[in-house]
Amino acid sequence: MMLRAGTVTLFDAAAPEQYKWSDRTCGWIKDSDLKPRSRITGETLEITYTGSQGQARTTFMVSGMDSLPPQVTVTGLRVTLDSNAKEYSKLSLAASFADGTAASFRIPLTAGMKTYTPQLVFRRTKEPINWRTLKLLNIDNDDPDLKLQIRSFALDTLNVELESAVVPVLAVRRVCEVLPVAPVPGQGLAPWTRFSDHQVIPVDESPLQVELSYGERELLISVRSEFETPPRAKVSAHDGYVFTDEALELLFSPWRDNQKFMQFTINGAGAVFDMKRDFDPVAAEVIYNRGWSLPHRKSLSYQDSVQSYSLSFPLSELGFVPSQERFINFQAAHYYDRERKHQTLCWNPTSRFPQPRNFGVLVFNNTPFGAGEINITRVSALTQPRNPNYLCFSFVAECTALPAGDYQLKLFLTNPQGALLSKSLPIAGGGQTTPEIHIEAFRQSGFYSAYLALENAAGDWKMAAVNYNYSTPLRDRFGEMLLCPEPKQMQKKDGVFDCLPGISVQTSADATDRTRRTAEMTGAELAGFVHTGGPNIVELSLQPGLSLPAEGYQLSVTPAKITITGQDEAGLYRGTRTLLQLVKSQMQRDAALKIPCLEIADFPDLPNRIFRICHPRSRRFKVQEFRGVEYLLNYIDRFVADQKYNVFQLDITGVTRFPRYPAFNHPEDDLYSLEDWKRIADFCRERFIEFIPALPAGSHEGWLLNYFPQYAMPGFSTT
Repeated sequence: MMLRAGTVTLFDAAAPEQYKWSDRTCGWIKDSDLKPRSRITGETLEITYTGSQGQARTTFMVSGMDSLPPQVTVTGLRVTLDSNAKEYSKLSLAASFADGTAASFRIPLTAGMKTYTPQLVFRRTKEPINWRTLKLLNIDNDDPDLKLQIRSFALDTLNVELESAVVPVLAVRRVCEVLPVAPVPGQGLAPWTRFSDHQVIPVDESPLQVELSYGERELLISVRSEFETPPRAKVSAHDGYVFTDEALELLFSPWRDNQKFMQFTINGAGAVFDMKRDFDPVAAEVIYNRGWSLPHRKSLSYQDSVQSYSLSFPLSELGFVPSQERFINFQAAHYYDRERKHQTLCWNPTSRFPQPRNFGVLVFNNTPFGAGEINITRVSALTQPRNPNYLCFSFVAECTALPAGDYQLKLFLTNPQGALLSKSLPIAGGGQTTPEIHIEAFRQSGFYSAYLALENAAGDWKMAAVNYNYSTPLRDRFGEMLLCPEPKQMQKKDGVFDCLPGISVQTSADATDRTRRTAEMTGAELAGFVHTGGPNIVELSLQPGLSLPAEGYQLSVTPAKITITGQDEAGLYRGTRTLLQLVKSQMQRDAALKIPCLEIADFPDLPNRIFRICHPRSRRFKVQEFRGVEYLLNYIDRFVADQKYNVFQLDITGVTRFPRYPAFNHPEDDLYSLEDWKRIADFCRERFIEFIPALPAGSHEGWLLNYFPQYAMPGFSTT
């Protein structure tokens, strides 16, 4: 990676010694023998292919992206190359990121050495791309005859002013070091806090001591709790309400996502309640799994007014490997009856129990970290006024009494979605230091947890952890130029097209009837926003030789006129939708409206773009008012046609009046007639939309059973 003004170069064939890449066949595809062969020729990387089937991949390694200064923002990816591909055939790119996400891009190739802005076609996560975590770029190809000449990969950047705001810390989490030795007094959780009033109990006054250690396969926990008489233990059944007794409760969250956890509660008689709060992909919701059990070994005793527990848990069952994950979230509590001289205690202060965001942290070291402390003294949010998605958190740490030496400052950030982001920074020890570390995050409001660890030369950690809330200010986007869907190519230019003199939508003398109809419809729609019939021209035409895919179009706005050229009739109509969006996005009805000059080339990725809805009445919902044909036509115009969908499917069960089959008619009178559906179909057809009225049958489409209950499956009412 090389940073220059306005550009981050990821690969430059003119200086190949600075970059790394590799070629391979995609062996995970059955019988794939297609393999790339790359070589530097002049100032390009030439890639040809051997083999006949499958897929080949050339991978470019990227490093150093996390060192970009916070004020540098990435605005897009650029690829400069030439190829022998057919016009507008697509080249696939895949990007992999250190945060575990990926993104797929496509380039519609044209002849000659050109610079392309790849189109994002797939990304599983909803979060925007964090280019600072980019680690790999892959070129994937399944065409044996393709020949590529790559000059460069680069990221466009901007240096922008950052706005900084201090984020208040909600809570400081307690942290405990756990070592691989037998538990000894003093090596444990402290201090303890009264659950009722959050009063901190001094260590020498605490009735509860909990020591922890770990072995190769187990987490060991030793507990001593003072009770003047044996603790109440009435529950004996497994998974009974043990927590109503004077019980010990342990909670583990190796996921560190502030959502999932494991609960283990045990009373003085050894009865256990265990449960896992997890996400069930089948139910598609968070569940409390009481059928789950946590394997363990236990030894309990009551002697000399002390209840003792010796517990061990397999690390594999906790889903945690100390040498890899290094820390987990953990909470412990012990219940005492109100009549006792002690009150219920918990380790990490919390107002709700259990709540993973209020767990403490266990850090697993091989040897004691030794001298030195770390605290998070300030959290700041850095934002860019012109980029609504940009957010960078800055953490200032105070490191004191550190012995001289080299350290790594490691940051882990749990965002509101439960994802764990990470970054590291080398720092020098010796006395007191106040390092600052930045990490980019998707800009979203919600609850965050930050873990900041110092790693010494031995690989042991000292950690501080805090919770905070971040609220994203609402952005006023009134009057912005927002086009949906976003055009494939758009280049803004100087100047404006002035609508003040009035505009006229025109076609050529030999235009088809359909083109004239598109012009007529466009003129009528523009009349609601600007004066029409004036000298300024909007010219519509067909040009099948544009070499664009079906439904493609070009739109050009100059100070003199606006030109919309369609690859076909449907493409011409889609181009007029973009023009209307340019007019409407300014959110004003103004004769002096000005449209910015630009060039747009656009076409759909999918031949069928389906918009499907169910009429509310089709599911027997009671609606306050009936929406007639005019409402549906307006809805189709705004949300289907203007958004460039070309298939409209509507579930019409229970909302259609069938003259020949009155048994299917809804008991109320306000139904759509067959003539209404014909009118809607004609309306869609005129806008290049296929209308598909749906009457589902079978399976769980129980609407038929409202009319023919005798066809229900035995024992079922809706099947």
